[in-house]
Amino acid sequence: QLGLLGPLEEGLCALSEDHILYLATNPQSSHAVLAFLSAVTIPAAAKHKFIRAAAFLADKLVVNPCGSRIVEAMWLAADSPLKSAIAQTLIAKEQAIRENTYGSIVFKNCNLKAFKQGLNMWEESERKKKKNVESF
Repeated sequence: QLGLLGPLEEGLCALSEDHILYLATNPQSSHAVLAFLSAVTIPAAAKHKFIRAAAFLADKLVVNPCGSRIVEAMWLAADSPLKSAIAQTLIAKEQAIRENTYGSIVFKNCNLKAFKQGLNMWEESERKKKKNVESF
């Protein structure tokens, strides 16, 4: 049971694409979204629900200074199927994203080059990354 987090989760996940885009790219409100995605006290299921709603906006978010941080936070909080959805959205607009300063950084940090080369290679690199993080 989420308790007090329930209304927050419901509110964030019920937003329209336009509202999510606004909140995630606004210098003030993006901090609240970032805090939601990176908080250890918020269950992964709640974060995944928001990520499902926002994953298809990743190509619009990634070219904005605030939005790019949201995409990276979504990436870190996502499981493999959600990462795949985010990656597919970003790969579809690869040229424009790579030409953008913020987009190119996210493209590198999310290891989308490996995703583009092949799903198996990408999944293997993600497993290695996760294993390295867990070893510390």
